[in-house]
Amino acid sequence: MSASATAPPASAIEALLDGTHADPFSILGTHAGPEGTFARALLPGAEEAGAYSLKGGFLGAMKRVLYACDPSRLKTGSELALLAALLSTFGAQLDVLHVFEGDRDEARRKRVEQVIATALPGVTPEFRYLTHQKVDDGIRECVHRYPTGLLAMLSHELGFWESVTTGSHTRAMTVTTRVPLLVLPGGAR
Repeated sequence: MSASATAPPASAIEALLDGTHADPFSILGTHAGPEGTFARALLPGAEEAGAYSLKGGFLGAMKRVLYACDPSRLKTGSELALLAALLSTFGAQLDVLHVFEGDRDEARRKRVEQVIATALPGVTPEFRYLTHQKVDDGIRECVHRYPTGLLAMLSHELGFWESVTTGSHTRAMTVTTRVPLLVLPGGAR
């Protein structure tokens, strides 16, 4: 399988995780993408991870995490436990993004803030609201406009890797974002 700008098929991801993939570096490592070079990594059991340029220069510590939020996808809020642990471990600031595909809805904005306050007690995020015709474009605009070290998104009940490889906003971000992407398992469909 050659490295390309498309997400790897679910079967390739499964083989990679099972340790049976015939050519794991066709998926892992650095590859050319539509907006430049990107990297994929699998770090089971890692307590720390650092990003370095191809010349070996440290690219910096993760100071901000952008969570692209659709409050209707959260079932209990416990889906954000991994995000909470990551914020605590790295001392990172959380930015919460919600993209409106039409008119801004004040009730939905309040719902976003209520869901985050319940799911992440003690975290004081910066809320960002954009109106865009397409959610994916709104997420990319926010990543471009505000510096972030990590983009976090919630997968759906299709299954963790299946949701990454289907036609979802998460899948679109796997091939177009310029920052690392954390896919949080467990969102409602």
